[in-house]
Amino acid sequence: VSTQSTWERLIDNNVNVRAYSLHPGVISTGLMRHNNVAGFALKHIISPFLKSIPQGTATSIYVAFAPGIKDGEYYADCDLSNNATPVSRDVQRATEFINLISEYTKN
Repeated sequence: VSTQSTWERLIDNNVNVRAYSLHPGVISTGLMRHNNVAGFALKHIISPFLKSIPQGTATSIYVAFAPGIKDGEYYADCDLSNNATPVSRDVQRATEFINLISEYTKN
């Protein structure tokens, strides 16, 4: 909803940009290789379930260039996702969140 709300505010102010949310997935990047416990778990237990870096970037590339992308929506695995929770669609909460962030970032 915050993405939808942000996109609507931009459109209202005649700003021509695209806004969407996405989840790239859990990507094997090697960031945890120096963490003994987590590194071991990632390498030996979780790694078969992780995406490669090209697989992880696919959704970002998809929403940036594919025709028919819906602004303000949530994407995962190169497709519009229906996994958004009810709270993520709560317009009142999104407005409160955006106002709170705006207050914190004024200075």
